[in-house]
Amino acid sequence: MRRLPNPQIQARLSEESLGIQFACDQNPDFGVPFLVAPGVWWVRLPVASKLQAVNVYLLEDSQGLALVDAGVRSAECREALQAALCHPDLESYRLSRVIVTHFHPDHMGLAGELARDGVELWTSRNTWLNCHLLSQNKQLLPLPSEVAFMQRAGLTGIELEAFRRRAGNRYGTLVAPAPDHFVPLVEGQTLTIGQRAWRVATSYGHAAEHITLWSSDCVISGDQILPSIASNLTVPYTEGDVDLVGEWLRSCRRLKERANDELLCLPGHQRPFYGVHARLLQIEQNIEKTLERLLSIVSQPAAALDCAEQVYGRTLASDERRVLLPEVVGMLNHLYFHGQLERTLDSEGVYRYAAISSKASKRDERKNSQLRLTGADALNAPNANCQIAPQDHAIHYASTGNSETDSLLDAAACCSDNSIASRISKLVVVSVLCLSGGGIYLNWNTIRENAAPWLEVTTRYFSQSERLTSEEQAVATIPVETIEAIEQAQAEVPRQFTGIVKPRRASQIGFNRIGVIDEILVERGDQVAADAVLARLNTSLLQANLKAVQAQYRAAEARLAELVAGPRSQTIESARAQVAAAKAEVDLARTSLQRSQRLIDSGAVSKQDLDNARTNVAAKDEALRVLQNGLDELLEGTRSEQVLAQRAQLTELEAAQEQLQVQMQESVLRTPFAATVSERYFDLGAIAGPGIAAFRLIDMESPEVWIGVPPEFISTLRDKHAVQLTIGDKNFPATVKAVLPELDEVTRTNTVIFEVARAQVDENLFGQVARIVLSRKLKQSGFWVPLAALSQGDQGLWALLALEPTADGERFVLRRREVEIVQVDSDRVFVRGTIESGTQLVANGVRRLTPGQHVKLSGNSLSSANDLGNRSVVAETMFNTGLMQ
Repeated sequence: MRRLPNPQIQARLSEESLGIQFACDQNPDFGVPFLVAPGVWWVRLPVASKLQAVNVYLLEDSQGLALVDAGVRSAECREALQAALCHPDLESYRLSRVIVTHFHPDHMGLAGELARDGVELWTSRNTWLNCHLLSQNKQLLPLPSEVAFMQRAGLTGIELEAFRRRAGNRYGTLVAPAPDHFVPLVEGQTLTIGQRAWRVATSYGHAAEHITLWSSDCVISGDQILPSIASNLTVPYTEGDVDLVGEWLRSCRRLKERANDELLCLPGHQRPFYGVHARLLQIEQNIEKTLERLLSIVSQPAAALDCAEQVYGRTLASDERRVLLPEVVGMLNHLYFHGQLERTLDSEGVYRYAAISSKASKRDERKNSQLRLTGADALNAPNANCQIAPQDHAIHYASTGNSETDSLLDAAACCSDNSIASRISKLVVVSVLCLSGGGIYLNWNTIRENAAPWLEVTTRYFSQSERLTSEEQAVATIPVETIEAIEQAQAEVPRQFTGIVKPRRASQIGFNRIGVIDEILVERGDQVAADAVLARLNTSLLQANLKAVQAQYRAAEARLAELVAGPRSQTIESARAQVAAAKAEVDLARTSLQRSQRLIDSGAVSKQDLDNARTNVAAKDEALRVLQNGLDELLEGTRSEQVLAQRAQLTELEAAQEQLQVQMQESVLRTPFAATVSERYFDLGAIAGPGIAAFRLIDMESPEVWIGVPPEFISTLRDKHAVQLTIGDKNFPATVKAVLPELDEVTRTNTVIFEVARAQVDENLFGQVARIVLSRKLKQSGFWVPLAALSQGDQGLWALLALEPTADGERFVLRRREVEIVQVDSDRVFVRGTIESGTQLVANGVRRLTPGQHVKLSGNSLSSANDLGNRSVVAETMFNTGLMQ
């Protein structure tokens, strides 16, 4: 990039007092970073608006890259930003923080997505708070406060009803939710990024607490300073009495103290340029010229709606007029708060503005000058008509510096001296008038006789002038645009409804057991077949446990076989031998007992020996019973209870073995259906567990489109099997898959699911907005006329101005025709009433015309009102509440 040398800048500014110079000749492609200053990269991101692009900036730093602004939340914007971050010159850097200048969607959109995994969000408190609140607002239709604001601005009748049914809250779809934690930026704070120290300045008007960053050679201005377009100063519906123009002008004047024309300005839109100070002067002068033009427009009481077309100098369509109306209100607010306009509320609830007379202006100016006499606190006092103290605004009305205070006090003293002089002069004038009046009264007869000829001539002159003026007014004609009314037996009302392209199936899948990820086989964007392996967990412990259980199972199985087979014959014979031996020992013990009993009487054996012999016989008998029972058990075989117990143990071991095998299978994550890997949440070595998603899969076959359709249009879909959907700038054939029976409480629509053939779309369309145009037939005859051709009628009716030809055939007289509105369709309405086919009607500007007025045709007349219908489709956003997350 070649920077313009300082002498050339000074020479250029001397030739042209106000002017700028662009730093480069053309715009780079979307997503391609362009080095505009050392360590500063300019990246353009696409946005779906008239601006077509938004600028973001990447600042090199030792900690990584700092991203200033983040574009809108869309697939195209996300891909372009990712391409810039992956550029060869930047791929070695890590994104460390996101700095957002203000909360508008084209600057805040992707910040919430990027501000995670160690990436911090840096912005002002107002920006974070506005994003947080607007993202949570799921109300699609205008709130009562918004409708009341537009009514006070002059929107009435059918236009107000059209606004009431408008669905326009799309902030949540364009901006990712703000993170819970952020780093606040405040006025005067210094940020050191790379080799530069950036000074934070906050501005107001375009957005609350708008951030601009100032360094020694660059300024990142966001939307506060744009090279050749004006930032919109749209009054919020909830703050109808705010002076955004005043806040904007005060911000620009404060920034001029920092600015010089050698700084490289990096704006939020268009190309970087030099001449910041010159551009701020241009902005201030352009606003002052617009305010002067507006002040001349409201010489008679007028609503904001009446001023819109004259302020912008062109005919505005109904939708465009509704969009620009809050900006006109902001200009009128500024003039009203500064005592240049007076405001009244009429019986219809509309604010009427009118210029204040010169006396009132001087009186207000005198009050304002007297207010300044109260000291430094009075510097922030509002004007006479201002009902809101300046401290309620973001920036005070005046600075409190000592030098400025002294100068204001000096001016107040001068005003006081002038006030005394003016009182003396008034007394002198009154005295002269009294003396003159007395002289005229005393000499009235003489004066009347001398003045009679002059009075006669003057009366005759003014009568003739008045007669000529009346004749000129009678033949005066006004050129008007007309449209020819053509009657239709029945009309079709096209309505456009929007929805979201969704995959038929989208699943977040993960492992059903806890473990360490040992292998990942896919990446983001990979297409995988059904039952394909995505990742595996480590299974070393499971395999060891499985081997132990399998060994126990084999031992239990052998034991069961032994029990079923029964004892061997050798074991039975051995048991019989043991029984026989035991019987012999019992016989021997009994023989010994008998011998002891015979010898006890002779005294040869003691009683102790006799007791021992008896005990020996009992012990031998018991041993014989045990051996006999063992022999009987062997002869009877294994008991059934033992076999059942062993079988139960074997079944338990089988279950333990199957459980381990299932855990082995669950260690391998497979796809449930053919899909594309949309997201991967883990890397190798991470610990996965139940309930934690590892991958997001999208079914690419037969995408679906979910669109909210009002019940009265559902019947038109039931008769159709194939329909045409518009996604982006392409049309796609689709079929009606299902109509959900529940009526959404907010949008009052039924969700219709359309199925699009897989061969017709690609994965880039998922998440985009799809549109369908449906027509409903009106079984009534009538005429299509522009909405701008209507004026308020009597008893709930509306009126059109029809052209009735005069005798010369070149001029026309306006006649009023009462009509009834049958259907509203964006900028046109279907009416019936006292008009005939072929009648020429005034197409717009009816507020400036009255019945009976003479007009002539201009060259911009339309041949037929049906021409308007060919391009008129009501665009309604009927997102289902569940789709807005």
